[in-house]
Amino acid sequence: ERESESRASQRWTNRHSGLMLIGLVVALIAGRVSVMAIAGTLSLATLIALSRASFGGLRHFGAANSVTALRILFTLAFALAADAGAGLACALLALANFTLDGVDGWLARREQRTPGAAAFGARLDMESDAVFMLVMSLALFELDRAGPWVLLAGGLRYVYVLWLTLLPGLTREVPRSRFGRHVFSIVVTAFIASFWPLEAISQVLCAAVTCILLFSFGQSFLWSLMHHSQVHDAAE
Repeated sequence: ERESESRASQRWTNRHSGLMLIGLVVALIAGRVSVMAIAGTLSLATLIALSRASFGGLRHFGAANSVTALRILFTLAFALAADAGAGLACALLALANFTLDGVDGWLARREQRTPGAAAFGARLDMESDAVFMLVMSLALFELDRAGPWVLLAGGLRYVYVLWLTLLPGLTREVPRSRFGRHVFSIVVTAFIASFWPLEAISQVLCAAVTCILLFSFGQSFLWSLMHHSQVHDAAE
């Protein structure tokens, strides 16, 4: 049963990644950040519905997951503010979202949860972070705070997931690390400052943290290649 849940989770991850990249293209054509946020919200709602057995149904959803769900709604509100061109509102909503990210982590460490519920909570948190990052990078581009290259910051996570499907026999992502969390925090902080009050240097700031993120994902790609080689050698 656990193996079946793992396969279902991986199928959702692959489909979600494809949907996010398609949503990015549609949002760029439409010129509406909210298109991206709506796609992410609906996809994450699907993940919650498919994973009900992991956390024991909505009655046992838990405080940490509830805060994560609130963050998803904040991401949607942020996108609407971006479509309205409200840079200050974007900064405040993004800051609130980022603060709640710390709150749900604190709650998760204190909740009594089964291994399945804990794994689901960690996954929902990670995928919510990724959607938040993609929506922010799109907003920075649409509001002329950064060039199209900033979309790499939000899209690399999904490119990485789909790239893994091209490696026969390997679907394992690099485990989340403290370094990765630090990089995420640095990038989000810089992005928030780029909406307000550091709009004047947003291009330079966004370029710098995008390079940091590229380095981080470069390590992830390398780790997966090395892991794939080890698995392939062991099979032989």
